[in-house]
Amino acid sequence: MITVMTRKSRRAIAALVLGGLMGAARAETPSGAPVPPRVAEPCVFTDGLARIAVPGLSGTVAYRVQTVTVDGWGPAGEGRAPVRDGGIDIPPLAEGIHIVTLPARAGDAEVRFLAVTPPEAPDPETLRRTLPRTAEKLLSGQAFRLLSMGDSVTATGDYESLLVMLLKRATGNDRISFLERAYPGRSVDATVREFPRDAAANDPDLGLLMYGLNDQAAGYVLADYVAQYGWVAGHLASACNADTVFMQPTPVFYLSVFGVTQSRPGLPPDPPWFIMRTVRFAHALRGLGAELGVPVAETFDALWGRGGPTLEDSARAMWPCFPPHHRMQLHSLLESDGRGDCIHPNALGHLQLARAAFRAIAGTPPPEPPLALRGVTRWTDRGAVSTVTAVHRGASPRRGLLKAYPLRDAAVLMDRPGCYALDPGASLRFEVRRPDVHAAEALLSHPYNRYLARGTPVIPVVDFADCGSRVYAVEAPFEVPLAIVRERMTVTGRQVPVTVRCGDETWTRTVTIPAGAAVGGTSVVERVTRDGAAGAAAAEVLYARYGAARRGEAELDGRLDEWGAHVWEPVGFPVQARARLKPEDARESPDEFFLHWAFKAGTNGLYLAARIRGDPSGDRCFIFFDPRPPEALGTVGGYYWVLGARRTPMLVEDGTVRLFKGETSPAAAPVPRGAWQRKGNSATLEIHVPYAVMEREAWPPSGDLGVSIVWEHDHGDGRRTRLCWTETAHEWTPVRYGVVRRAGGATSPDTAWPYLVRVE
Repeated sequence: MITVMTRKSRRAIAALVLGGLMGAARAETPSGAPVPPRVAEPCVFTDGLARIAVPGLSGTVAYRVQTVTVDGWGPAGEGRAPVRDGGIDIPPLAEGIHIVTLPARAGDAEVRFLAVTPPEAPDPETLRRTLPRTAEKLLSGQAFRLLSMGDSVTATGDYESLLVMLLKRATGNDRISFLERAYPGRSVDATVREFPRDAAANDPDLGLLMYGLNDQAAGYVLADYVAQYGWVAGHLASACNADTVFMQPTPVFYLSVFGVTQSRPGLPPDPPWFIMRTVRFAHALRGLGAELGVPVAETFDALWGRGGPTLEDSARAMWPCFPPHHRMQLHSLLESDGRGDCIHPNALGHLQLARAAFRAIAGTPPPEPPLALRGVTRWTDRGAVSTVTAVHRGASPRRGLLKAYPLRDAAVLMDRPGCYALDPGASLRFEVRRPDVHAAEALLSHPYNRYLARGTPVIPVVDFADCGSRVYAVEAPFEVPLAIVRERMTVTGRQVPVTVRCGDETWTRTVTIPAGAAVGGTSVVERVTRDGAAGAAAAEVLYARYGAARRGEAELDGRLDEWGAHVWEPVGFPVQARARLKPEDARESPDEFFLHWAFKAGTNGLYLAARIRGDPSGDRCFIFFDPRPPEALGTVGGYYWVLGARRTPMLVEDGTVRLFKGETSPAAAPVPRGAWQRKGNSATLEIHVPYAVMEREAWPPSGDLGVSIVWEHDHGDGRRTRLCWTETAHEWTPVRYGVVRRAGGATSPDTAWPYLVRVE
């Protein structure tokens, strides 16, 4: 279970952090207990004063100040301030974290605050373009509510209050407030499925959406991530008449990237791409924002900052913006020699996020990068080769190094050194090869089925120049724009039409489902030549027969006496052995472990039964449900789920099954129940899921229910195999759920029972 830190508890922690006492206090209470100095406001503008309460003192107080800026240790100084009304006022030295030391009898007392440079007022007409629905409310002084939605970066920091501070100063509107709805460890799907409670119920004016760290780490499909971002923006507009700002995911770094494990003792070093692992997701939001007219906060570049001459130096350059621990928001890694939290920014880092969001709202374009990079990918006798062109658009000569990096699990080779010396307007070219992609068939294998086959290839390129660095996500589309259309369809019969496009041309290839097959897949590879250039595309065609849910009830005893006339769907073929990133099967053969599932539509809930070949005693399962109308199945939206126990056995020796409902189910909904029986090296299982778990009273009136079954088999020796009925990626979105249709007859379904087909 994931605990979300509330704003109230975070404020309490922040109070401790902001006080930051390091040693004895300056004054004492009548009982002798020390009374610490404290700041009145943890954040002030640089043209103001920081008010520090100094209980029990009078006269003049000496102090020392050290600062942390985005460039490292900043200006320092000493001073004396008169005590007025129980406190002293200190002028900030620069934008950044201020560490104020007050000499005391038995040591030094320390307090900290953040100083912020005041923003410039935005142009009203530009603001009306970036926030077409709500700019007038913001400009006219009406109540204006921000809603921040995100993962642990949002939950552990406070960029929203800093953004409110900037907006109040820039617009003169003092009625700006914010709400936070963040889900540590989660993907953007958390906002999608919690949207009715988090967004619609709170009537925001502006949504701030920042996910990507967990999405990328969990192997989320980029197209799903982008679609869910678009879904949230669309629903904020339609349900709340609210505008949206897309916040890019931020860089992630550990010194273990560079062979130094002080940040994560005992763990092996991460590959160099790890520091920029979210750049492809960050880049995708630029395109989506341009398509939807949604401002995009360049938060990746904002935290990357000036970078450094190497990746290690680039990571060190981010130390000022990250804390030793996420609860120590006014401390930095500069004070711990890089040991600490390299994921969640500190207060100075969150100020960079807030500034990026402010620039997006104000319509201020990001600084133009010094180089313009573009690419094109061609099929050659060496496989897929991308040519990247870099044009220097600065006003003075530039020298540096360009280096291409792979994406996760991929490999790239630069054919020539990337050192350059460019005059203004000059250009250079270099080639990037993918040694694992010699032919179109490689597009079907991980990871190139995601990076090359699904759209425009993106190459991370780092420009090291002027003692800094900048990360580019270089698009390199194929020279011949050949593509197999990714789509989901219901097919009655065995003929599957597959659409192929090349520019303005479109044609169809037909794939035949084998007679009697309940589930399976095949590949489609297409090649063309246009104007002497070669084009190639590849995709998987995956099919699964609709499940048939008979009307009736079952006694939960695990014996399956009531299931004789049902149709059983297989979950165990090699095509169904899928990790979240790629096909993965630890079984010696399907005979080692295999399941068949059947469904029954009861009066109060759905029954599921499983016939299991093999030992399931250490296993767990997840069952997901999408009760929306048929036209919505397979699209972005919310979902419900039931899970088997995680840390204790799901299948208990007394014949019961430990089951839990997911977070989106009502608290009052009955808990799913189950029973099982062991039969030598096999087992039988029954589960009852009340319709109330899906916030329904009965089976969907359309007759169709979206269902996904994911079974994780424990081999007992550290190996695990994830068997999925229809999933091929991450089940955090219902786009790949199968369909269970309530059958009208009393026995098997009609011979024309449809197939769910996905071209991926």
